[in-house]
Amino acid sequence: MERFPICFQVTEASERVGLRDHLQLVVFTRGLGVARVGDTECFILWPISVIRQYRLQSLRKSDCDSKLNSRKNRRTTVVTLEIGRRCRTGEGVFHFTTTQGEEIMRELKKAVSNWASYRAKNRTMSASRSSSLIKACNHDTCRLIRCSAKDARNRSAPCTPALSAHSISQNLITRYASKPFEMGMIKKRDSSECCRGRYDEDKDEHDYIGPQCNRDDDCDYVESDAVDFIARPQNCALSKQNLPVAARESTDTEHSYIELVPS
Repeated sequence: MERFPICFQVTEASERVGLRDHLQLVVFTRGLGVARVGDTECFILWPISVIRQYRLQSLRKSDCDSKLNSRKNRRTTVVTLEIGRRCRTGEGVFHFTTTQGEEIMRELKKAVSNWASYRAKNRTMSASRSSSLIKACNHDTCRLIRCSAKDARNRSAPCTPALSAHSISQNLITRYASKPFEMGMIKKRDSSECCRGRYDEDKDEHDYIGPQCNRDDDCDYVESDAVDFIARPQNCALSKQNLPVAARESTDTEHSYIELVPS
């Protein structure tokens, strides 16, 4: 902390605040203060963050009392401070004369440098604190941020699928069409041989009838009307001898049972 004798010049801002005549300028580590002569405490404080600019000018003649010019080897200077509105004095420009202008500017530059270092340190600590809180937090949002940051570092280009959706569907159709006698599928009977009860194995075209599920059925069997939906001529009636074995044993119903193959 350094103290310098100054004499405020009359300006609109100084008159509004009441800064006039001989006072002392106190330079702190990260701020400025104005104190009355003989007082140890400052009645006005200006943080470095509210100082917009400062300037030093030289004067040949002093407008203040000769106390400031007690030493002949010192020249009188004018220090200008522009203060922002985020302080008790409000926005304004203040001028004061002093014989220690160079010392004031040197200490003021040190205070500005200290403030810049302090601000950068606070930003670094705040960023590290936020990162540590995110790492320690188990909230879904924090976990998502951690996973996103980790994936962004190790992310690579997505691989191209070997088969398209159309190719996959065509492969499935071809595979199931090549196995028409699997359980759960019924091959369409040829209209010319439906009365003889034989399948046309040489024919390439197949028609499959899906089972019809009822709410009262259990999980093992599904009731189906597949026999009734098999294509046959209108003049050809399906006899009991041509039915499958399971159908011939039950003469009271025309329904057949198909075992459901788990997928």
